[in-house]
Amino acid sequence: MNLKLILSLSLFGAVAPGQDLPTENLRVREILTIPRQKKDWLVGVQDAVSLRDGSIIVSDKLDNKLKKFDSKGRLVKETGKRGKGAGEFRGPGPLSVWNDLVAVVDYASSRIQVFTSDLQFKSALQAGGSIFDLCFDQEGYLWVGLLRGRQGRNLVQLDLKGEVVQAITLRNATKDPFDNMFWFTIDKTGEIIVAYVAQNKIELWNTRGEFRRDFHVSGLPLRSKRKTISKRIFDEDLEVPEDNIFWDVGVDSQGRIFLLADEYTPNPDQDVYVVNREGDLLSILKLPHRSMTLTVDSRDRLIVTDIGKTTVRVLGLQKTGRREGTPR
Repeated sequence: MNLKLILSLSLFGAVAPGQDLPTENLRVREILTIPRQKKDWLVGVQDAVSLRDGSIIVSDKLDNKLKKFDSKGRLVKETGKRGKGAGEFRGPGPLSVWNDLVAVVDYASSRIQVFTSDLQFKSALQAGGSIFDLCFDQEGYLWVGLLRGRQGRNLVQLDLKGEVVQAITLRNATKDPFDNMFWFTIDKTGEIIVAYVAQNKIELWNTRGEFRRDFHVSGLPLRSKRKTISKRIFDEDLEVPEDNIFWDVGVDSQGRIFLLADEYTPNPDQDVYVVNREGDLLSILKLPHRSMTLTVDSRDRLIVTDIGKTTVRVLGLQKTGRREGTPR
């Protein structure tokens, strides 16, 4: 690989010895920052998603509220307080939207609440375990990622009454609970993309429950490094990941998969690895700020949350031509 090209790539993204050379030159530009005014402050963002009209829904865990911002970044509505009743939270967490419905997980629980796009409470349902992530599919069914699913099933499809439609046991999950943590998203064709938190492994399934393939991402380690927590804290030594490999995953209208990397990359919490469905590295984006969540909306905009959990940013994608030295 040309030394001048390596240096250039390291400035705008990440490149490592032995890593595949990206074939597309993608950049981001900031479109919107939320909040725009101090009075609309955010204190503990867990997730952020966009609606069809461009407005943004934010789950603010420390404020125990869902907050709706319009396409200009102005706070137009909020709902919620601490509690166990309808429209109340122990802390709102992961979000997903479908048509005019918004689903939110009550933090570290099996409880999901569904709201209208105007944040009117609609219903509540229970999943069969502690929920790590959730996503609507193209038909309006809810898929939930479970930390401890029944009979080892990690990924479960529910109807809006909470009835189980089907369940999937992921290929790379193990008895180690830290290996079982994963993020996932579903594209418009019904393909499910799973990204493990502490493993460099991506699994693709379809919404019929059929396994498609798995792969790892070039330039990142296969597993997180482990550290031991002392017996003085637990009954026995416990090995835990030192850091995440992936923070989040999204997919755009072209089927490109966006993976927000954590510590094992030259720009931690900023590098986004863009790959195709075969795992080929297409591009590496560098976000303007360190971030911990990433969603790709229907307009192919990136919705990201800063690492401090107090700012949400909407970023547009720009393609600036092919990388030097890549095939035409």
